[in-house]
Parts: sequence; C-alpha cells; structure tokens
Amino acid sequence: MKTWIKILLGIVGAIVLIVAGAFYFTSGVAKVGDDFFAAIRSGDTARAYGTLSTAFRADTSDSELAAYLADNRMDRVNETSWSSRSAGNGRGSLVGTLTTTEGESVPVEIDLIDEQGQWKIYAIRKGGGTAGVGEGAKGLPGEKRQVALAAESIGVFVDTLAAGDMTGFHEHVSRLWAKQFDVAALDEAYKSFYAIGPNLQVIKTLSPIFDAPATLSEAGVMQIKGYYPTNPSRFHFDLKYIYEGTDWKLMGLSVNLKKP
Repeated sequence: MKTWIKILLGIVGAIVLIVAGAFYFTSGVAKVGDDFFAAIRSGDTARAYGTLSTAFRADTSDSELAAYLADNRMDRVNETSWSSRSAGNGRGSLVGTLTTTEGESVPVEIDLIDEQGQWKIYAIRKGGGTAGVGEGAKGLPGEKRQVALAAESIGVFVDTLAAGDMTGFHEHVSRLWAKQFDVAALDEAYKSFYAIGPNLQVIKTLSPIFDAPATLSEAGVMQIKGYYPTNPSRFHFDLKYIYEGTDWKLMGLSVNLKKP
C-alpha cells in the first residue's frame, strides 16, 4: 500500500476515533435530555423531576414548569434529536430539535451541571434555531422583557430596603447568587441604603431608562445598565442575570445615587 494512502487512512481513522470519543463522553448529557422529555410525555413527573438540578427545582415550581412546557409545546415530545452536545468541567449542554406527537418541530437548548457525579438539568430554553436569535444563552430577551425584569428586581430591592431586611431580595435572586451570599451578607452589602429605603418607593411608579442596549457575555451573563429619573438624584443600577430553570434570574446588582 502506498505511503500516502496509509497516511490518509490513518487520518480518517483518527477522525472516526475523535467523533466516537466525543459521542461517548457526551452520551450522559444526551440521556438526561432524552429521559426528561420521555418522562414528561408518559406523565411520570417523579422521574422527570429526578433529572432536574437543585437550583432548577428551587427556582421553578411544579406549576411554572408545567406551564412553560405546555406554552412551548414541549409537553408532548415524541422524539429528540441533538445537533450539538458537550460536556466538561462540570458543565454540559444540548442543542437540538424536539418533534411533538403532532409532528411539529421545536428548537431547544438545555444546560446541565454535574451534581454529585450525575448530570442534572440546570436550564431549559426554547431555542431560536439560529445562533444569536431567541431566548437563551445565545440570545437576549426582547427589550420589553428586559424592562419587566429590571422593574421586578428593583421593585423587590426597594421593598426590602424599606423593610430593612434583605430576606425578600434573597428569595428573589438566582440560586447561584443566593448560595454564595446569605441574607446577612446582602444586609451588609446594602445597609447604607436602609436609611433612605422608604423614600425610594417612588421608583415603583417610574419606568427604567437604559443607558445602552443590554449585553450578553460568553458565560451567558446578561447585563442591563440604566437609571430611574428620581429627584434630586437619579437612581442608577447595574443588573446581571443568568438563565436558570426556565427564566432569567438575578445574579448581581450594583446601585448608586448620582446628580443628573
């Protein structure tokens, strides 16, 4: 056999081994996705919830998950097909298409994490079908949704300032942030605003004004910066969100008062 043919066959063989290895090492994440939708279709909620991460279950109630799946036609999936799957450093992802019992195609993206040696679903998104489009790690929600997220988070924040207790705010934020900072730590971080907390209630009657379009980092962190037109000083905010469960959850908040 000619040398160049041997080299070519060797390259082809190496490619086959790489592809086979990738499928082997990501088979675990694909199985979790398959099992989740199979369990939902059969009505086995206990099995379906067994595939979800602690953070997912903490952030998303049974009724919220059921409503999300129904609204996005993910509650009657007959077939799953994963066009992209990855796993590494305790994180996994699936991108693919769900085929419903009626024959509809639904693009989907799933994030997974390693919990005690087992892959668990961290977030589920209806994909946009094209990179950079739609809700999820590859795309931003629309401006209307961004305004709603900011208004909700700041509303909860000023309520907790008025109460002089960060418990309500701690319950509002993402499980990832809540795990890193307990109520006492949040109290310490924002205690300087407690004195003016009651005066900030006016913010709930105003609409946020964004400084610039929201951004999305490679790590999937959405950042929204802006202010409320309060007097005599403007209430400026810098919000960070991550996609957790079936929605965007607050991951960070910086605030300050500045003269216009």
